[in-house]
Amino acid sequence: MRGFNSICAGCRKGGADRIELCSALSKGGLTPSAGTMKYACKKLSIPVFMLIRPRAGDFNYTDAEFESMLADIRVAKKYGASGIVCGILNSNGNVDKFRMKKIIKIASPLPLTFHRAFDLTCDPFEAIYEIISLGCQRLLTSGHEATAFEGANLIKRMIRKSSDYIIIMPGSGINPSNFLKMAEITRVKEFHLSASRAFPGKMMYQKPGIAMSDENKSEYVTMQTDIEMVVNVCQIANQLKN
Repeated sequence: MRGFNSICAGCRKGGADRIELCSALSKGGLTPSAGTMKYACKKLSIPVFMLIRPRAGDFNYTDAEFESMLADIRVAKKYGASGIVCGILNSNGNVDKFRMKKIIKIASPLPLTFHRAFDLTCDPFEAIYEIISLGCQRLLTSGHEATAFEGANLIKRMIRKSSDYIIIMPGSGINPSNFLKMAEITRVKEFHLSASRAFPGKMMYQKPGIAMSDENKSEYVTMQTDIEMVVNVCQIANQLKN
């Protein structure tokens, strides 16, 4: 069974230390529903960090979207979240420090991870300075490239300059085939991976030719976390520890 409960259990038993809970993996992750937040926090014994991202696309939000983010953080805290993951940018490609201060205030005392909105900033070193000054505990990044492996050298440079002040966590495209090389290049202590792949749905009857969105090739395939990939990566990580 590839349902939500089995995915949560698989991530925990597979060796994951923490889960970033989101919906819509095919869109890079969006804010999970209140019901999903409650269920995950109840079922999991490892920390659950909530992604707060109201829509796909860029990270420059309207006032209404920003208010919904604040409301979602309050819900996440209510149901037992261990941390918050989000990021907001100004239209000029800089970190929106004004709004992020409000996010951090509402999220407190939970730790905050600034996510891959960072990879759309105009200057990575200026952006990381701003993120550190805000008090964010972690930064999730692909090193300003499409994948973390492509951005590994920038991630390495960022760690040299900033590791005393923030945890830098590579993410995007990390898998069993490149994990060891990423660890060798960057020397980071934490990794992020969606471990996602397409799974066929369970519908026996399937009506062809109708899609619920322009991007869907089939309504009978969903992107989900692959438990086996989580297990494989965690086994490799444990070898490094030993």
